[in-house]
Amino acid sequence: MYLFKYNLEEKDYFEFNKFHLLNSPMNKKGIIIYRLLLPVLLALISLVFWINYQDVYLIVGMIIAAIIISVFWIFFLLKYLYSI
Repeated sequence: MYLFKYNLEEKDYFEFNKFHLLNSPMNKKGIIIYRLLLPVLLALISLVFWINYQDVYLIVGMIIAAIIISVFWIFFLLKYLYSI
């Protein structure tokens, strides 16, 4: 019979949880939804302002800001999750 002795540290648990977060199918779907949630919410807010005919410059500025924030959110969220 083999006897294995090993020590698990807090860092090992953290690395396993990080690996599981980034690689399990269920969490991958959750990350995709999380990445798309902010752009959809910003689009809905812009749509509400557009429907209510607020100031045109406000709407254009909000749409430009929403596009910039959404692009950064979508492309840099995974980079942030991998760097944790």
